Amino acid sequence: MTNRHVIEGDVAFCHLRTPDVYKGAPKDNYEITVSISDEDSEKLKAQGVKVKDYNGTAQRHFTTKEKLTIFSPDMTVWDGDEIARGSRVKLVYQLSKEPYDNYGYSAYVSDIQIIRAGARPIPPEFEPVQESLADTVETVTADDPPF
Repeated sequence: MTNRHVIEGDVAFCHLRTPDVYKGAPKDNYEITVSISDEDSEKLKAQGVKVKDYNGTAQRHFTTKEKLTIFSPDMTVWDGDEIARGSRVKLVYQLSKEPYDNYGYSAYVSDIQIIRAGARPIPPEFEPVQESLADTVETVTADDPPF
């Protein structure tokens, strides 16, 4: 049995270019969290990997110590920044040799391809602004107290 597995999902959080920061210090790994189908969730669970539920959507966190080459949909090397939230990705992952306590097997991403680029949608509460912000700021002079 090979220890290389493939899964597809939608990016929830991505830190594959720069490590995430935890308590003010950068982590020592790169990571990506993807929302996955129920079928892929069951596949991971059958492999002994824990899957989290976020508002009714299955998600799994994958890590790596190495900065990965990310492939575009056309298989060229992608030179963009972090993969945008909502992008569809295919990733190859490996499992740890042994499960860790009650946490199950760790899942390490080894290769990743962007299937469809996405972007976080604009919240419905936002709307276009006709005037620039500079037009709405009042100029304060030394004669005008700021209070």
